[in-house]
Amino acid sequence: MRCNTNLPDFFKTIKTQTIGSTEVFNIKKAMTPIVDLVRVYALKNQIYEENTGGRLKALLNLGIFTQEQYDELHQSYYYLMSIRLKNQTNQIRIAKLNPDNYIAIENLTKIEKATLKEIFKTIGNFQLGIKLKFTNNIFG
Repeated sequence: MRCNTNLPDFFKTIKTQTIGSTEVFNIKKAMTPIVDLVRVYALKNQIYEENTGGRLKALLNLGIFTQEQYDELHQSYYYLMSIRLKNQTNQIRIAKLNPDNYIAIENLTKIEKATLKEIFKTIGNFQLGIKLKFTNNIFG
């Protein structure tokens, strides 16, 4: 399998690559900013819940996240997770492959692509917020 990682980014913030002749992105890496963001806030607030969904709920209950922030992060995280699981299920059941985290962009519907782009914008906004909150510096 030939892998080229020097492609322009389809999603602007998430790196794509070519495997064979198919443009893909790693959904697990796309989820990492949400997981890390929630983990940082949880650690700062001494929340020791082990999963991202539980941490999010605890942060909401403490008033760290507003209901709107919680909803955006919760829906984004679980939407990405559903795409990941759907892809892995199809790899196992239909293609008879070992599952991985690569999502072929050509297999996504227009609605899925638009939703992913919005999710990545949301992640970017939260990342900017965390930079400001923890460093008081918009530039890092």
